[in-house]
Amino acid sequence: MISVRSFLSLALIISFAWQLFYLIITGQLGSLGGREMTDIAERLVLGAGFSSPYLPVGEGGPTRVSPPLYVWLTASVYYLCGIKTELSHALLQLFNIMFNLVSLVMLYRVVEHWFNETSARVFALLFCFHPHLLLITRSTWETGLTLCLLSVILWFVVIRFQSNRTTHLVFLGVLLGVTALSNPAWTFAYPLICLVLLWPRVGNNQWRCSLLSLGILFLSYLLVVSPWLIRNYGIDNKLSYVRNMSGPELYKGNHSYAGGGHGQGFHDFWIYNSAEEQDRY
Repeated sequence: MISVRSFLSLALIISFAWQLFYLIITGQLGSLGGREMTDIAERLVLGAGFSSPYLPVGEGGPTRVSPPLYVWLTASVYYLCGIKTELSHALLQLFNIMFNLVSLVMLYRVVEHWFNETSARVFALLFCFHPHLLLITRSTWETGLTLCLLSVILWFVVIRFQSNRTTHLVFLGVLLGVTALSNPAWTFAYPLICLVLLWPRVGNNQWRCSLLSLGILFLSYLLVVSPWLIRNYGIDNKLSYVRNMSGPELYKGNHSYAGGGHGQGFHDFWIYNSAEEQDRY
């Protein structure tokens, strides 16, 4: 039987080749797939700051409509390879492929740990050819990065984490913070993660150690996200979290032309093409 290392290497090669082949054969290599994050990145490179993507460059004020991590990555690529060029978007898509490959390795190890090697190999093959993975690859959006970070979190807490090691608590807190800067929606699960990890010590009446561990984890997390929270507070003197898109999200879900979410009506009838809605926003 082929060794684990050889099989995993083969799976990575297959996954990389399949995703790249899909982009090339469909003509999507280097295409733009995403609006808000790329538009904010464009404004960053042009010197307008992390500002509203719904107004012309230089006219919109600071925004919290998108989390910052993938925007910063996109802006870095734009700075080096040109704003919204085919080369820039192709490079971002290659980044997405690399994120997916890291996710494959992390999740392979988790399945192998929880079940067995055969299950892990079956999972790897299913992961390589999962149709939704191709949608993640082509998009200039944070999805692949977030999936990668979540996979690393799962791998770390399942296989490596030891609650009595301070370095592990700090690393996990930092990892949770970085993931929040990629997509804060997943922070709803953070209390559950902490409960699962620390509950065994609580069950053994080690309350003081559990609270100390929780404090170290939380402070490490806060160390990562606090600069962005302070930045957000400086925008309008209000406490707010990493991302705030309540207006557009409500519109997309309730407008008759919204199409049930990211419908074409969102672009045709609202912010992108309506001076009135731009002014209101």
